[in-house]
Amino acid sequence: RPPRSTLFPYTTLFRSAGLMLGLAGCATTYSRGRKIAEQGRFEEASRYWMAALDEDELANGPRKGLDQYGSSAVWVYMEIAEEHEAEQRFEQAIATYGQALSMANDLAAYDVDPGLDRIELDALIVDIEDRLTAYRYDQGVAAAERREFDAAIVWWDQARELRANYSDTTSRIGLAHLEAGHDALAARQYPDALDQWSQAMTWGQVDEARAWYDVTAVALGRHYLSNGACRSAFELFDGVRTTANDASLGESIALAEDCARVEVVVSPFERTAGGPLAELDVATVVTDAVTESIRANASRYLRIVDPVLAGDMPNTFGHRFAVRGRLTQVQYERPEAVTVAMATDGTRKISCPPLDGYGDYSEELCDETVTLTADLTTAEVRLGLIGSVRVSDPRTGELMTTRSLDQRTQETIRTRSAFRLDGARVATGETGTQAIYAVDPNLLSISTTSATLPDDATLVRGAGTGLAQSAAEAILAVIDVEPEPSQPRGLDIPTPMTDASQIEFGDPEPTEEGAPTRAVIRNRPE
Repeated sequence: RPPRSTLFPYTTLFRSAGLMLGLAGCATTYSRGRKIAEQGRFEEASRYWMAALDEDELANGPRKGLDQYGSSAVWVYMEIAEEHEAEQRFEQAIATYGQALSMANDLAAYDVDPGLDRIELDALIVDIEDRLTAYRYDQGVAAAERREFDAAIVWWDQARELRANYSDTTSRIGLAHLEAGHDALAARQYPDALDQWSQAMTWGQVDEARAWYDVTAVALGRHYLSNGACRSAFELFDGVRTTANDASLGESIALAEDCARVEVVVSPFERTAGGPLAELDVATVVTDAVTESIRANASRYLRIVDPVLAGDMPNTFGHRFAVRGRLTQVQYERPEAVTVAMATDGTRKISCPPLDGYGDYSEELCDETVTLTADLTTAEVRLGLIGSVRVSDPRTGELMTTRSLDQRTQETIRTRSAFRLDGARVATGETGTQAIYAVDPNLLSISTTSATLPDDATLVRGAGTGLAQSAAEAILAVIDVEPEPSQPRGLDIPTPMTDASQIEFGDPEPTEEGAPTRAVIRNRPE
């Protein structure tokens, strides 16, 4: 680390208040900055002079101010940083030394001597970063020795923020997760153990973490399966199906998948009242929309069964639910389009007479307020679908849920004719309505091109989609969920094979060719 005298040879000069107060008689810009500097606000004064030099690089006052006081800002930061460093507040020291270096670089950009060796200061910052990294690493080691693995991981991760490949932090983080998993296992916190071992694998501790993860996941999954938490069981089994060494895992996967499946039969909605749109099969449109909404938002475990085929299909594990709905009202209105006269004020810009020999613009002489007229036509269509949906267990007749449904849809189209002035049509374009007459932009945004309202079938499909989303939400909330599985008080988890060196292959028979034919297990864990 470089000596302080090398870094900052002008300390005595900038501590001399008498020298600062004795400087006077410069330009206004310099004087203003000098008053700021005399209050100890050296960086603020320097930034003030730098801005002045950006405006006029030959200004003598700002140049004089930077030459006399600029490096004082560096000195202030250096003094604060040294105090942080002496108290081992390394993060604050790095930040403050960095501010000193930044200020020194800015001064150098204005050809001002910053009063220190910037290369050596940069090296000093690197040195302190190394010391901070080592401190964090050591704190992590100490925490790990106390088996405070979460804290150890935090310390080592912070060390990696400064030095990504520092020492063996990557390996130590993986080992910490591995050991934290064993502690969680001993405490019978099985999901936590799985999470720790999963983390350990991402940090390179693959073999042992993988082996312990697999045996624990299988054991926990079978506990879930025996307690009816079939989805949670399947997720665990599915995650280890290609890595776990368990002869009966395939059977467990099949059981969990079958147990987790939910079937739903959506019967056609009933329309219990007549009314408008009798020519459209609104109930069928709604039924199809509900079915599609369920399919789009359901989990992988839900299957929709055609009501026509439901009687011939076995009810798997009894997990089948019936959905029935009805439409009690269909409210429909398509009133005649209404056209009303509309008037708005506009400002017409007319030719301006020259003023004092110049063609200056004058609102008083050049603007004329006029009244523009147009025809505003409004057409709309409204549809309301009112009904309900319910979910029940067809085996017991138990009502699982019911939801009232009320979907209102309205489409409105507004069009206007071209603006008129005293009966004459106003032209539009670059020199048209907006430029010449300064009309309210909201009125200009109304289309002058006729548009068509949706036909009845399109309107029904749109309303049916909105109603179906509400219905599907109620349905899936009761049939496509699994409660949080209960955690076991204890599991019988066998000690896995965690080291490939525990397996050795015997030599093939002399008459055979190819791969070894037998394996010998050494050092089998108890």
